[in-house]
Amino acid sequence: MAAIILVLGFYLMYPVGLLLVQSFNVARDMLVNPYDFGFGSWTIAWQTPGLFRSLWNSILLWGLGASIAWPIALSISWTLARARIPFSYGLEYMFWAAFMLPAVSSTIAWMFVFDPDVGMANTLVEKLPFVDKGPFNIFSIPGIVFANLMANGIAYIVMLLTPIFRNMDAALEEASLMAGGSQLKTALRIMFPVMAPAIGLIFVLQLIRIFQGFEIEQLLGVPFGFFTFSTMIWLLINQDIPQYAQGAVLASVSLVV
Repeated sequence: MAAIILVLGFYLMYPVGLLLVQSFNVARDMLVNPYDFGFGSWTIAWQTPGLFRSLWNSILLWGLGASIAWPIALSISWTLARARIPFSYGLEYMFWAAFMLPAVSSTIAWMFVFDPDVGMANTLVEKLPFVDKGPFNIFSIPGIVFANLMANGIAYIVMLLTPIFRNMDAALEEASLMAGGSQLKTALRIMFPVMAPAIGLIFVLQLIRIFQGFEIEQLLGVPFGFFTFSTMIWLLINQDIPQYAQGAVLASVSLVV
């Protein structure tokens, strides 16, 4: 077990440590020796045009997605775990399957449906006699939020919350109902306080997605000039002259957060 921990620890921590060290490397070519350490890269990185706008875009996408996903996911999780509905386990499995589908594949599939020019949904709507141009555009902020929700934004919360709701002690709710409490009062005074630690943990895990999301934002945001924190890092290291040092700085910040 000690050997496994050491090997796995090295596998996880060495590249992270290397990233942090290289963020202070101000050599002309940071990928070859000799190294030259200083704080210049950290100063230059925060002067990157559009950086703070990209950070705000990331927070905006997360806020919009969370405000839509949480009410839906809480309702679905409670229904699957606490109500008697047909095929509840099959439905729960479908959310696991949705979570495991690659985000790239899911996003490209929705692009076929909601592309503003040749998307299937717009093509069908344009066949109506009073419609000149289809209303859907996947290459937009609502489109990015929608693609995130359909990829794993809702499924991620459902797959974590449903087992927790299912394992909650029903005797607490029954005691509240026997004491004359309504279903709403029981939910507010019993269920949600008991579930608060689990909900809080899942909320924090989802908060990490501010810096984690990349594929959907890259495919749908870059075509109309919309950059997030992660796609800004990708832009820095994919220029004609790659800015590896600045990219390492911003990636280090996301790791610390």
